[in-house]
Amino acid sequence: MYQYPASFNSSAPGAVVARTSVFPVNNAAIPFELAEYDTSGFWNIASPTRLTAPFSGVYMLYSQWQDGTNAIITGFHRLNGVTITANNLDFGSLSGDQTTQAMMVIDVVPMSAGNFIESFTDNVGTDGRIYSATDVVLPRMGIVLLAST
Repeated sequence: MYQYPASFNSSAPGAVVARTSVFPVNNAAIPFELAEYDTSGFWNIASPTRLTAPFSGVYMLYSQWQDGTNAIITGFHRLNGVTITANNLDFGSLSGDQTTQAMMVIDVVPMSAGNFIESFTDNVGTDGRIYSATDVVLPRMGIVLLAST
């Protein structure tokens, strides 16, 4: 588990969830295994793919993934099952690059209480190309309330 610095303000409404095992790249929501912190009940193990907003407001969402196969993958969020298209990204190792890549996608969106986000990866690029990625390692997803509405 990541060790947050002593100055980290864990009282801000938010949560970070993580997965410690490999997950396949298959255009499915990533089921997380543990909450690194959760101030207000955003995450529930019964719905392990979701972070659910307990309050209406503007939220910052982030997901980070590490490509486990030295290949390019696409990462994105879905809000209530609908893809947030502004920040879909293709990322990973380029031709001839044999290093494992990590990437983060950040979105700022209004959410009503009860809305949920999920984190996805896929091996179909935003341009329709098929990439060779098969799994991601150490995925994490977070949410923080920026302003109440």
